[in-house]
Amino acid sequence: MNRLIQSGKIVQEKNTGNVCFLIQDSNGKAIGAEKVGTSTYQKFKGIATGSASGHGFEICCGKGEKLLFFESAIDALSFAQMHAKKLNNHRLVSMMGIKPSIVTATMQRYKIPPERVWICSDNDDAGNEFTRRLKAEYPEMHRLKTPERFKDWNDQLRSIEKVQEKRHQLPPPYDGARARKAAKAVAESEKQMPHRSQEKTYALE
Repeated sequence: MNRLIQSGKIVQEKNTGNVCFLIQDSNGKAIGAEKVGTSTYQKFKGIATGSASGHGFEICCGKGEKLLFFESAIDALSFAQMHAKKLNNHRLVSMMGIKPSIVTATMQRYKIPPERVWICSDNDDAGNEFTRRLKAEYPEMHRLKTPERFKDWNDQLRSIEKVQEKRHQLPPPYDGARARKAAKAVAESEKQMPHRSQEKTYALE
C-alpha cells in the first residue's frame, strides 16, 4: 500500500476526501480512477467521470505475465496483502464491478492467453455466475475464490486481522487461569481462519 501511495497510484481527492485508485495507460498517464469514500457514516464507491473503458486499477508484480481480476481495488489490495510472497509475476486488475470487457481488453493489451488468467470475483451468486460465463467462452481460465464463509477478499483479510488483534490482547502470563482460557478461545477461532500456511487452496502457478 505504501509503495502505491508513494508512486502516486493511490491519491486522496481534496474536495471530498475520497480515496482514488488511479487507472493508468501503458505510459503511466492517468486515464481514470476508481473512487472509495472515507466517511464512516456514508459508504461511497464510484468511477471518475470520463474514465477510459476497458481499463482498471492495476497492481503489477514483476513482469505481470499472469492476470488476476477482482471486483474492486480494495479486494485486489487485500489479496495482495495476504499472498504477497506468492506474487512475483502477476498483474492484479480491478474490474470495478463484474465487467467482461475489462477482462478481454486487458488480455488483448498485454497479449495474455486465457490459460494465464485467474478470475477472483466475489464468492456470491453474481461473482460465480460471471465466472461461469467467462469460462464457458474461455475454458482455459482459472477460478480463485475465498472459502465459503467469506464473500470477498477484503472480508477474509479483515477476519484474519481480527484474530491477530485478539492474539495481541491476551492477558499477562501471570494471570494463569484467565490467560489459559483466553488462549484456548483464540486457538479455537484460529482453527477456522485461513492462514498463509493453509494457502494451498489458492494455487497461484
